[in-house]
Amino acid sequence: MIPEGYILQPRAIDQSDIIHESPVVRELWFYLLRKVNHKDNGKYRRGEGFFNLSGIAEDLHWWVGYRKKKYSKPQLTKSLGRLRERNMVETAKATRGLIVTICKYDYYQDPENYVGNSEGNTKETRKKRQGSTKNNNKEEGNNVRIREIIDFYNETCVSLPPVKALTDKRIQSINARIREHGIDSVKSMLTNASKSTFLSGQNGRNWIADFGWLFKPENFIKVLEGKYDYKKSESEKGFRIGQKLHTNKYQKKLEW
Repeated sequence: MIPEGYILQPRAIDQSDIIHESPVVRELWFYLLRKVNHKDNGKYRRGEGFFNLSGIAEDLHWWVGYRKKKYSKPQLTKSLGRLRERNMVETAKATRGLIVTICKYDYYQDPENYVGNSEGNTKETRKKRQGSTKNNNKEEGNNVRIREIIDFYNETCVSLPPVKALTDKRIQSINARIREHGIDSVKSMLTNASKSTFLSGQNGRNWIADFGWLFKPENFIKVLEGKYDYKKSESEKGFRIGQKLHTNKYQKKLEW
């Protein structure tokens, strides 16, 4: 079974005005359709949902190379206005966001209103579609996890070389570590790495760990278990020793 359910989308939308709106308006419309409640939950009715602009922008982000792009709040505000003008949504202000209601949600999301569909829906056809969708969902879910780890690394390990491109080797390494340890442990390892002065070059050799090094099996375990947690650099050690010798020498002078 496909998780998260489904929405119905009539082909008649191709003859509507919304299809000729800007891409952000169209994408926002389909996003709201997917996100509103499909049934009453006691707080919001069927076809309603709570949203805030920051959350929408984050959910609809995309990538240009390794750069994360988002719609701006003015873009989303204007797009919501366009949907209101076309009587497609209604909005009401709420604490830290707004409540969006899809107009005529029950009508367009009722399968009975699509009885004229002549494509046929045999068991064999459904089985093929489900198999294809299942594979696509699995692949899409894996891509999301890969991007999540890359994003977390670039945002957390700011003192290490950033990842600017995805390679097959990197994808394989990420998948292997997630499979072995889980995504939470992968993030914990990266958090440990971000706090390690030794891994960021303060090690007497000016050597800096990179993404590939961190995701090697043996290195991953060491960083995860804290082997590289705050290590004093050679220069810092030398400073401390010199400071101690100077202090002892000064104390001896005072004794005389």
